[in-house]
Amino acid sequence: MTPLRRQKTLTVMFTDISGFTRHTESISRDALMERLETHNRLLMPIVAHFEGRIVKTIGDALMIVFESPTNAVQCGMLMQHRLQAYNRDKEADDEIHIKVSLNAGEVTVTEDDVFGDPVNVAAKIEKATQPDEIYFTESVFLSMNKAEVPNSFVKGFRPKGAESQEIKLYKVVQDMEDARYKRVVDGTQIDESEVQAKALELSGLAQKEVERTHAAIEHVLAGQVRGRRTTLLAAILGAAVFGAIVVAGMSWFGGEKQEIDEARRMEDAVRLYLSAENLDGARSALAAYVAEHGSDDRSARAEQEIASTAAAATVRRVTQALEREDLDAARAALPTEPVPTEGALGTLVADVRALLQAQDDLREGNLEGATSALERARSEHVPPALRTRLATQMEACARAKQLLRGAPTLAQAEEAREALARAFGDDTAHPLAAGLLRSAIFHGLTHRAREEGKTKARERLTAARTRFTGVTGWADLEREADLAALWHFASTYQQRKLWRHWGEKGSGPQIRALREANANDALFLFRLGVTCHEISRKNHLGVVDGETDIQRALELAPQLLAENRELLRT
Repeated sequence: MTPLRRQKTLTVMFTDISGFTRHTESISRDALMERLETHNRLLMPIVAHFEGRIVKTIGDALMIVFESPTNAVQCGMLMQHRLQAYNRDKEADDEIHIKVSLNAGEVTVTEDDVFGDPVNVAAKIEKATQPDEIYFTESVFLSMNKAEVPNSFVKGFRPKGAESQEIKLYKVVQDMEDARYKRVVDGTQIDESEVQAKALELSGLAQKEVERTHAAIEHVLAGQVRGRRTTLLAAILGAAVFGAIVVAGMSWFGGEKQEIDEARRMEDAVRLYLSAENLDGARSALAAYVAEHGSDDRSARAEQEIASTAAAATVRRVTQALEREDLDAARAALPTEPVPTEGALGTLVADVRALLQAQDDLREGNLEGATSALERARSEHVPPALRTRLATQMEACARAKQLLRGAPTLAQAEEAREALARAFGDDTAHPLAAGLLRSAIFHGLTHRAREEGKTKARERLTAARTRFTGVTGWADLEREADLAALWHFASTYQQRKLWRHWGEKGSGPQIRALREANANDALFLFRLGVTCHEISRKNHLGVVDGETDIQRALELAPQLLAENRELLRT
């Protein structure tokens, strides 16, 4: 029979004993049970007084719901105050510290469970809550009576795996100087007879929780879970002991043991597996149940819980990669199976794929495609810093291409170089950026070599090579600098009226070295010949005119004359 469901606005509280899992591995079961008995003896009457209802135990945590948000927060205040008083005369290892987290909203209520997004958010906020503190969301802050609760804003918090909207977190200011705080912790008087009457309904739930936990543990252990064995066993021990102590601490309430059906065993086994982040185990438990009993409302709910947990895990991994601006890691974390386009995961997957397309297009030099792809990744999943970095890189490449078009000046070459360095870093090996950087360095060196000569050009080339470690092809850049330096030599000797020494000193050996080193490089020989020809014409020299080099180049590659006719200024 499908359980009756109804929607209700409640305040959900999670309490968690700090360091509980660590204690399960370091102290005896008897000592652990004694500590939990003390925990319940101190706190359960407070829960009953403020009309809280324990829904379930999850490991060492309690999930409690309240009709009144003010009651919920004040319950947390008195719980923490009572534990602080208890801890004052205890050794550090014997102290009990808890975290209290609260969220409010519309939840789905059945006879024995409460679930929905407000529950999920409350559970995740518990991870951000500090020991000995009471944290609550803006929904609680807005609905509670603030005149009865001293509070302060803590921070914005984005729960991993939840809808990616930042949540404002507040906390209770636990200050005895504050009249509101003092009124609650000193003025609350718990009537034992009244508490017993109100707590009767809790006893049945507590007993069921123990039976559910033991049934789930038996189911999990029967499956021989491995992989996360240590973590899982600690979780099992915590769940079993804590569930037992909930009953022990409330045994005076009475209550009857209720039957546990197979569907409940399956649900609890699935949740236990999921608490240990074992998705395969959860799926196996569900599949075994469906194979024997068929699909029903509870199996559908368990399937949805598994799917939600898997989606949350994927969202967490991908989001963490995006926060590191590591798109390759984000690509690896994407699910291989299709995902619905709606919802947090669908939107995130679409964003990552758009970012990856932008990254790939940028690497291939398709700036228009990269810009278009980046425009499609516009949801809040994309960190602003990552979007800014990609956009800056695209703009730098577009600007560099524009500056380096044709025959750029020295200023244009240096502007392109620095724009790329700012956007990608000096050590970039990005295919497009490194190629454009090499072109900018080439044009800059050519201009400098013509103005300053071979020695200065070599010094500048060495400095550039040290700085831009991702750029390759430095041997080619070196010979281009040497070729350009011939202009400086010719210009200097013209000024000194030493044209007659052209073939005897200086450039004569340089030209021969360049010619011999590049004897089979048709294009370079062609350019060497053109350069020497231009120099000889400019200086009215007849010793070196470049015709031999041009002729050799055309023998190697006859098409060079047609392809590079603009180099010839005849």
